[in-house]
Amino acid sequence: MITKEVYIISSVMMVSLVSFVGIFTIKLRQETLEKLLVLMISLALGAIMGNVFIHFLPESMEEQGILRTVLLVFSGLMTFFLFEKYLTWNSVHTEDSIHPVGYMSLFADGLCNFTDGFVIGAAYIVSIPLGIATTVAILCHEIPQEVGDFGIMLKAGFTKTRALFYNFLSALVAVAGAFISIIIGLSFNKTSVLILAFASGAYIYIAVSWLIPAIRKEQEVYGYGMNFLAIGAGLAIIFLISLV
Repeated sequence: MITKEVYIISSVMMVSLVSFVGIFTIKLRQETLEKLLVLMISLALGAIMGNVFIHFLPESMEEQGILRTVLLVFSGLMTFFLFEKYLTWNSVHTEDSIHPVGYMSLFADGLCNFTDGFVIGAAYIVSIPLGIATTVAILCHEIPQEVGDFGIMLKAGFTKTRALFYNFLSALVAVAGAFISIIIGLSFNKTSVLILAFASGAYIYIAVSWLIPAIRKEQEVYGYGMNFLAIGAGLAIIFLISLV
């Protein structure tokens, strides 16, 4: 008989493997990849903001209240502002060619992956059907988000191979979240929504300080239209998931 622990670890590893979705871009020519990057960033903007305003913040406000949620979001904003300043200073002194937003995106993604693993584990502890349903829902929102994260890392200066490797390491943080949920085996809502509110501030900062300015550089009307559609697609995917 398959134990709940086996279900939890198998599901979390399946979700983690989604981080390799960027492998489909490995054989693309640089010119083609450059054209896709802005679309990937636009998709990321739609998916990330959809997650923040449709899933993360409403859930946090319901569990923690408006004031505590706002304070956590502000903490996330300020933490990532200071994080970017540190990375910028460090890159100047070490001649690191990677834009700070690449590392910031990794860190924020790691926080969300930890929460995903934690929630999957807790759901399986309640019941196996709930765990399966939760895994499917997380897989659906992870695919567009991982595509977007991969695009952000490439735009920030990571090579394709390095971006895939670091994206996978970030995804593996979900395993740690799953193990903690197995060890605790108790109520998980309050802990997870604290992380989600903080991560919301991080993602809002990344969107406003880097994603939107990157999209605004597009000069052609056709390019603007495609970016708008990509943002809408990211939002639509997250919205449909919320209906399910």
